[in-house]
Amino acid sequence: MRNDASSGFTLIEMLVAMVIVALGMSVAATTLIRSGSNFEARRIAREITTLASEARYSADRDGRPRALVFDVAARTLTAESGESLYVPEPFHVELASAESVGPGRIAFYPGGASSGGQVRLTSPRIEIVVKVDWLTSHIETMEALP
Repeated sequence: MRNDASSGFTLIEMLVAMVIVALGMSVAATTLIRSGSNFEARRIAREITTLASEARYSADRDGRPRALVFDVAARTLTAESGESLYVPEPFHVELASAESVGPGRIAFYPGGASSGGQVRLTSPRIEIVVKVDWLTSHIETMEALP
């Protein structure tokens, strides 16, 4: 058997390959960590949209107004059905709504109308706005980088 020094890899080549793999893994890990926060924000926005849709449907089905109420101190968004959503740190939530229904409330009425309003969910990496149209109760989600 012939022992040829040129066949195989040298220690330097192996170390260079390991450094390249390590750099690639660190970039991938950083990307996953950053997208994790965005994923959580999107999940919370979907749950806000679900609560609003259920309140809209319930108002139309039962023939009486329903509301979503945001409690700033408790960091919760609650539907009159009793379902609630806790918004964890580091997310900041603002709710803008009509003064006629009270602070921190979005009301849905039978027939498809609502008081209108928007829930703004922000973090250092993403901003998501869930808007409720006052005339049609159409719920729209918009996303932007801050």
